[in-house]
Amino acid sequence: MNIVKVSLGILFLLLSACSSVVIENHVDGKVVAEKSGILIVGLHSDWEDYKGPVAYQLALSFIGDGDSTYVGRELVFQGANYYSVIELPAKNYTFQEQKLGMNYWNMAAGNQFVIKPNTITYIGDITSNLSGAAEFSIADKFNAAKKHLSSKYPKLLEKNELEKKIISLKLESR
Repeated sequence: MNIVKVSLGILFLLLSACSSVVIENHVDGKVVAEKSGILIVGLHSDWEDYKGPVAYQLALSFIGDGDSTYVGRELVFQGANYYSVIELPAKNYTFQEQKLGMNYWNMAAGNQFVIKPNTITYIGDITSNLSGAAEFSIADKFNAAKKHLSSKYPKLLEKNELEKKIISLKLESR
């Protein structure tokens, strides 16, 4: 009986250690931590089940240099016109995969971005459509992102430098 309890405990720890953290959007007016910056990225999709169970969320996972390989971060697509504005420690990050429930697609090489202290970094607008002809692309819509920041995050924009660093982001071919 004790062996079963120990085995279940170890299994639970392993499964919980291999998780990703969904990061909530920054609150305007909240002080950005020292040695941290802000990522802004447009996330656009025709996938409408983002409000449902986690198993049906469409997300991009990424990891920072020096982070444990078992814990990543996730950006969750939330409809056609959504901007993720999140605070991250200043360092290099790499996108690892796009996930939909238990399905995932690995990212091709060259999918890195850098967060600098006291800087808002725009990396592009990512579109991931799943119905009809599947589409995965990144585009430069900097003016729309800047307009979003001006209307929703004026204090953040006022106190931090804004830079545009469009990344290359592609899924590996299967």
